[in-house]
Amino acid sequence: MTSTQSTPRNDVERLLIEMNEGRIEPENFARELLAQQVFMPIKDEKHQIAGFQLSTKAQPLVIDDEEGNRVLIAFSSPERAKEFTTEFPGHSGGLLTEVSWILRRIGADMGFSINPGQEPGFDFDADMVAMMASLLPEEAARKRRIPSRAPIFCRRNPPSASPGRPSSTAMTRACAMSTAMARTS
Repeated sequence: MTSTQSTPRNDVERLLIEMNEGRIEPENFARELLAQQVFMPIKDEKHQIAGFQLSTKAQPLVIDDEEGNRVLIAFSSPERAKEFTTEFPGHSGGLLTEVSWILRRIGADMGFSINPGQEPGFDFDADMVAMMASLLPEEAARKRRIPSRAPIFCRRNPPSASPGRPSSTAMTRACAMSTAMARTS
């Protein structure tokens, strides 16, 4: 994909396009992504009051990929979520939050997908999520028992991924983050 084929709507999409095109170093991609906001679809409550959420605990959209791995779904904007969430009744609500906030709260052994089945998009398997979480402040790394110097591996969301199901096996582009970057931080 070239930048002439897709114009980014926001900084998240700019980062995804730059990563997919190899125009940004993986470690810079990961560090910049941590500070960005994404739209996380959440389950609607049955008895809503004028659009307010009554519960203090959001139930994000989590699906199983074709291999049975659990994947938390997010989007670069609410508009990107509209078509996807029609396949998951009850998840028409959502919230904007930082990727770092999601990584601090995501369950163990859970993947993370931004714009699944769309371009630009990106899938992170559970190992990638853990490695990316290692870039968070030291207290988060200790809490999760993740080595603070762990390398990160990331792959782009392959265009061949079936809509609604992120692909964890098709690894169109893989990149290794150097541990040297982690050592200098």
